[in-house]
Amino acid sequence: AGKSTGLLVHAGKTSAYSLALYEGYSLPHTFEDKGFTGDDLDKFMEEKVFSSRQEVERKEEKTRKRGRDQGEEPEERPRESPGNQGLLTQEKQLQARQMKERLCYVALDFEGENKKSEQAMCAKYLLPDGNVLKLAKERFTCPELLFNPKVVGRDAYVDELSEVKNGLQILADNAAGKADAGIRKDLLSNIVISGGSTLFEG
Repeated sequence: AGKSTGLLVHAGKTSAYSLALYEGYSLPHTFEDKGFTGDDLDKFMEEKVFSSRQEVERKEEKTRKRGRDQGEEPEERPRESPGNQGLLTQEKQLQARQMKERLCYVALDFEGENKKSEQAMCAKYLLPDGNVLKLAKERFTCPELLFNPKVVGRDAYVDELSEVKNGLQILADNAAGKADAGIRKDLLSNIVISGGSTLFEG
């Protein structure tokens, strides 16, 4: 027979929460939300990856400008019209999500993983425009937001969210703490996870 008492920990696209269940019934007063969601992770990947790429493109533009100043023929590149900006933003969001789903993983030892060489953790991702992005630390720092955002590093976006959002383990502990003391052991011995953000390797 399946267990009917336990702790639910959910990490999905738009919500992340924990809730205690006792003998098949949810205990609403134990509900703890405000965790990092899949959308938060997508935004983190988008800002980290594409902001770095924009810096590379600015350097490439400076190189082309020097070439023009020296009389070289510049390579013709299509310009982005204002009407395409929304589509370009949507495409970046899509690519960021796919990078997260295909290449990211949870580091069992975050500090140890962080000490590895970039070459050891590097993975390539082919963009629709034919360019190739190389991902290294982003692969495991992104999922780490689910647990301990403060170790990810100084980042304005993360700092803002971490003021109001907690790691999944904290949500679970808080939810269990709101339940009667007599059932906490049973709750913590049967933790069920759900949601797409729980499917990372690691």
